[in-house]
Amino acid sequence: MCFPSSLTDSEWQVISSFLPAKTKGKYCLRSIIDALLYLVKTGCPWRYLPTCFPPWQAVYYHFRRLNSIGVFSRLKWRLRTQIRQKMGKSPQPTAAVIDSQSVRTAAGINYRKGWDGAKKLVGRKRHLVTDTLGLPLAICVTSAKVSDREGMAVIAPYLDRAYNLKTLFADSGYLGMHLTEAMLTIITRSDISTKWNRRAKGIPRVFEPVPKRWVVERSFAWMGLHRRLSKEFERRVDCSEAMIKIVFIKIMLKRLTTSF
Repeated sequence: MCFPSSLTDSEWQVISSFLPAKTKGKYCLRSIIDALLYLVKTGCPWRYLPTCFPPWQAVYYHFRRLNSIGVFSRLKWRLRTQIRQKMGKSPQPTAAVIDSQSVRTAAGINYRKGWDGAKKLVGRKRHLVTDTLGLPLAICVTSAKVSDREGMAVIAPYLDRAYNLKTLFADSGYLGMHLTEAMLTIITRSDISTKWNRRAKGIPRVFEPVPKRWVVERSFAWMGLHRRLSKEFERRVDCSEAMIKIVFIKIMLKRLTTSF
């Protein structure tokens, strides 16, 4: 059975060379990936996977295994590089955008969650660094009580491979932060991601995106189209980060295999 979230033949051809040649057990790796894409799109629990996919135990096993050996991270890196080259850009970006998103945790998730006083919620915070195309450079999930400045220090080691970065666009929550430990030169620029123009009474406020900073907000909107990311359903933080990587892998595969 083919679902709208399943890989097309052209998408499978792009990623098959980056996946392990053999899998443990009798199940095809493509069916495992299709099951993971179905899971992140629909948000169903592991045990509710349709029977046309391999058993949920096998899907979960391969999900943890592929994540532990870094397959999702390598795919994210390779696909972003290919998209940038396809658009005539340098493989490694020189400018990036950083922001965070606080989300509630599902019932029963008690690990790595906290109170975000600004958003008035108990949950986790997703820290995301993207290039100017909105493609992910680094992903990190922490407790919601972690501030943006603290999140910057946490996510800095994830940027060690983006050695060409010279400018990092950020909002006012990151003022005064410098990532000299992570890379040679990064200039932290403060900008307002969005601004509201207050007009006369009776006239609605107007939303005006600011250049450069709106890119990361659009990436969060892409994540919001997948129900698995509407809340924090994962007990483990590394599994939560892996789900975000899977979402972006599917987005980048679609951009690579279709004209844009």
